[in-house]
Amino acid sequence: MAPVRTPRAVIDRLNAQINEGLESPQLRSALATLSNHPLGGTPQDFTELIKSDIGKWEPIVKALGLKAD
Repeated sequence: MAPVRTPRAVIDRLNAQINEGLESPQLRSALATLSNHPLGGTPQDFTELIKSDIGKWEPIVKALGLKAD
């Protein structure tokens, strides 16, 4: 994640560096010990994942009456 008005060139560079890092055997091994596996992808992939998660959890949050502090 990055601040709203982060320049696209910065987002693209961060994305490339993160995806490169996610290919590291050491990072993959460390994440595996936490039962996690990196997906990588594009900024749009991440946006779609977040929107999907919001759609999945929003009804539950509302049904439970949960509020942000």
